Amino acid sequence: MLKISRRTGGFAASELWRSTMPRGANGPTIYRDGFLYGFAGAQLVCLDAATGEARWRERTGEGTLVGLGPHLLFLSQTSGDLRLVRASPDAFTELQRTRVLTPDVRAVTGPSVAAGRVYVRNLKEIAAFAISGEG
Repeated sequence: MLKISRRTGGFAASELWRSTMPRGANGPTIYRDGFLYGFAGAQLVCLDAATGEARWRERTGEGTLVGLGPHLLFLSQTSGDLRLVRASPDAFTELQRTRVLTPDVRAVTGPSVAAGRVYVRNLKEIAAFAISGEG
């Protein structure tokens, strides 16, 4: 993690901490309220953004993430499942899991959210779902 400071004539960066988690190869790392959520291989992890300390790790399989309010939407790379997870440093809490795409077809693009819908795709298909309810 780097700290970027404005300096006369430009910017300067200094290292705050270093970790091998999360790895951005599986999608973006999501920042929420002082914590980072992302993938380290087949594990979804939560790190304290100030220290790099792991708060929890959950073996979920590889996937991609997008933030949705106080939640994370997690699309599995291989199962076709879309999972709603609470973005909390206290524990991994899965709120819902739904099969939305054909299993065993690779999904490498994260879910997209726009105009009250969630869009997901894999290498063969794309689907849209209306977002409803509070949670």
